[in-house]
Amino acid sequence: MSSKNTQLVELPQQANALEKANRNITSSTNKMLYILVVEDPTVKEKYRLFATSKIDKMAGFSDVVGYEITNAQSSKLKTWDDATALAEKQELEVVSFSFPWHRVISIRNVSYKSKSA
Repeated sequence: MSSKNTQLVELPQQANALEKANRNITSSTNKMLYILVVEDPTVKEKYRLFATSKIDKMAGFSDVVGYEITNAQSSKLKTWDDATALAEKQELEVVSFSFPWHRVISIRNVSYKSKSA
């Protein structure tokens, strides 16, 4: 009977540990921030910028979910938290889009920190 009691005590501790691990994995501080610059002949500036945390690479297209931003806004972003704070402040909408690879000008990993030698 005592083994059943110890199992019942261990289960909530394991569940709490799993919940904590899931929160840490999905935390925005762990997400990478990419600035995607895409050629777009339909706009006046001829290019558009997007802030995203993930770029799905397909054969002919890049599939991205993120925020459309301006060049001035992109220079201020350092982390995914900065991007979400900007989106809330500027009331930016989350957009999902696909671009052919020949329209992608550059992809910058803003969150990358190099180790000093």
